[in-house]
Amino acid sequence: MMTFFPSPYQDEILYSVLARYHVRSGNTSIKATLEDLYSKTTATAVMDLPSHLNRLIENMPVGSRYTVNELIRYYTLFPFYAAFLPPEQAESIKKFMERDKGGGVYNKIGLMASSVSLNQYFKFCPECIKEDAEEYGELYWHRVHQVSGIHICSKHKILLQDSKVSIRGFNKHQYTAATLENCIMLNGRNGYSDDIMEKLLKLSSDVQTLLDNELEQKPIKWFVHQYTTKLIDMGLANMNGNIKQKELIKSFINYYGEEFLTLIELGIDVHSDHNWLTDLVRRKNKTSHPLRHLLLLRFIGVTIEELFANKFEYKPFGNGEWPCLNPAADHYLENTIKEIEIKYNTDSKNPLGIFRCSCGFTYLRSGPDTESGDRYKISKVKDYGVVWEQRLKELVEEKLSLRGTAKQLKADPATVKKYAKN
Repeated sequence: MMTFFPSPYQDEILYSVLARYHVRSGNTSIKATLEDLYSKTTATAVMDLPSHLNRLIENMPVGSRYTVNELIRYYTLFPFYAAFLPPEQAESIKKFMERDKGGGVYNKIGLMASSVSLNQYFKFCPECIKEDAEEYGELYWHRVHQVSGIHICSKHKILLQDSKVSIRGFNKHQYTAATLENCIMLNGRNGYSDDIMEKLLKLSSDVQTLLDNELEQKPIKWFVHQYTTKLIDMGLANMNGNIKQKELIKSFINYYGEEFLTLIELGIDVHSDHNWLTDLVRRKNKTSHPLRHLLLLRFIGVTIEELFANKFEYKPFGNGEWPCLNPAADHYLENTIKEIEIKYNTDSKNPLGIFRCSCGFTYLRSGPDTESGDRYKISKVKDYGVVWEQRLKELVEEKLSLRGTAKQLKADPATVKKYAKN
């Protein structure tokens, strides 16, 4: 059992806290430290998704108020990896981390099948370690810096560097603290263009958002629905949800550039029908690396908070209510239509809105609306309704000319003539 436990620093990963414990404990061997932490000497020192956390809590000093959930939530990479996992899968990973058997957790997340390589060495920001040394008198491993695919410190906007400490070292039980000796700063300017640096920075900021916020897990089909809805808005999917794959891939690569996608190991083979991007927006039973989700979110213009908070709806005609366009009604141009029916026009590939007012006037409009004035346009009148027909009879009885009647009722003279005969 531990007689003390180091207070974690801002954004410190649990591995680092335990490494600092080892240094401060005065233990001459790592086995003694493992005995303190877990009451066993065979536990593996895991950086991202550690296990044996129930044992760690049991061995905390008397009066400690830490919980397993708190350690997982604030001091591991669980919030990053679990953000886009289904609830039952995320909970299963938590159980792995709580108990003594954590070996299968990577396969459970799908990391082993991902193209994004796991980091080989602990990473650090040259400016962060200067600040940490000055403020705390020691260095530590920052949690966000250890996420695979992250190359830049979002706070200082400079590239991260590899330390000399291997994440999967020769001694799998060893906890190694960050020091000035193993975090040697290399001189030299950033080796990437301003454009790529900006994209790396945005990605790093989004990862920080995942770590900082407790997001409610959603089923995979939730994300597929959200992405598809936005792609419809962008014209990269049909209204029936069919993705325009070639257009999507081309637009996505143009947005990010091949150099950036290759750098973060998320390149796309434009000649293949099977790639991670199309899987992400089509397959409702396959998990995907969090970085892939983050890239797609930026592409479709959606924030992480928006993705989880609201179920998106395809609204090619905007939000209701909509105007009645019956010139014979006393509520002409007023927003009296509360619901509309949307169909898919197989000829134009565009949405078709059916607008029915209580006065009987029903009109069609091809969408989507692109300007505010579009909501006052009619593609075709489906039913003029009793109010319009009654006004037509009144105008006929008043002996108004055919053209005058048509002008008042905003209809074609041939239409007026046809209805006047009935």
